[in-house]
Amino acid sequence: MALAECSHLGWGKDNCKHDEDASVICKVVTLVGGSNSMEGRVMVWHNGSFGRVCPDGFGQEEAHVVCRQLGFNNDGGDHDINVDFGKGSGPILVSNINCKGNESYLSNCKRPEYRIGECSGTPDASVVCKFVPVRLVNGSGSHEGRVEVFDRREWKTVCDDYWDDKDASVVCRQLGYSGTGAISKHRAYFGEGRGNIVTQVQCNGNEEYFTDCKYSSVSSCGHNRDSSVICKVVTLVGGSNSMEGRVMVWHNGSFGRVCPDGFGQEEAHVVCRQLGFNNNEGVDPDINVDFGKGSGPILVSNINCKGNESSLSNCKRPEFRIGECSGTSDVSVVCKCKSIETVTSHSYRTYINNLFVYRSFNLN
Repeated sequence: MALAECSHLGWGKDNCKHDEDASVICKVVTLVGGSNSMEGRVMVWHNGSFGRVCPDGFGQEEAHVVCRQLGFNNDGGDHDINVDFGKGSGPILVSNINCKGNESYLSNCKRPEYRIGECSGTPDASVVCKFVPVRLVNGSGSHEGRVEVFDRREWKTVCDDYWDDKDASVVCRQLGYSGTGAISKHRAYFGEGRGNIVTQVQCNGNEEYFTDCKYSSVSSCGHNRDSSVICKVVTLVGGSNSMEGRVMVWHNGSFGRVCPDGFGQEEAHVVCRQLGFNNNEGVDPDINVDFGKGSGPILVSNINCKGNESSLSNCKRPEFRIGECSGTSDVSVVCKCKSIETVTSHSYRTYINNLFVYRSFNLN
């Protein structure tokens, strides 16, 4: 079927301008046999059909080009080429692909051989693209910021209609943080983005990837409604409310205990600030309250803060390690926030919001 056979008003009859010109990206590389579009056997389009790829000579350089051509451009490490997705049917079409790794397309690589035949490799060339199609922008650290999702080969912001903590939890979990206690923010909390916007995001909260959630690429939203997220990377446990308890930090997929060695007022101020309890009265948080000792090994010790940092990750050389320390109890903090009677209306709203949010997600 030709394009001219499709239904239309007639050639030359339109009310369009050239800023509405249509474009097309034809798929010439695909992954099949995997559980999602980011993994599977590599197939390339040639002479009217997709063909299999011989694994001979297929390494990380070639995998980077395949994933880049599919829109999954990872700058954080190698893709996985050691996963066996089996052997497809039909003869091998492509072999001996030789890429430098920085090419945009496989066709730009040196002398890919398009031929019909077999090869010495038993499974077809396969790849698992390592790419997180969501990012946080403009926050004080990697745990917070404006949400941007990679959709149709471009980064787009997310409209805050329907945006809630279930959506935020999926974003945080996909980025390697705890989904529990993730906080959704609205109205361009971390500034306005640029470009196109996705809208009507609706996550159940248990999705593995944010792109598994329902959303629309058609939006009437403005960037003044860009969505944001704060992932919980510090929490207080064992206290009577969300402003006190043993300090726990998130690292490599779990919360860990903190050794009290070297932990003083500067570090306590940063913890409380990171939790949203920013004390401007000059009253130090209390670090002399014993909330006991948690279970499991110590994860963090020798945190060295100046006291004005926005998060512990900005402090000098925190040591994330598994071990024990000389302290008999874990680091504990009682955050001192302004009382309701003495605050301005703006601070009152901020205080109440923080108290409500963090009480809701307290891990006692």
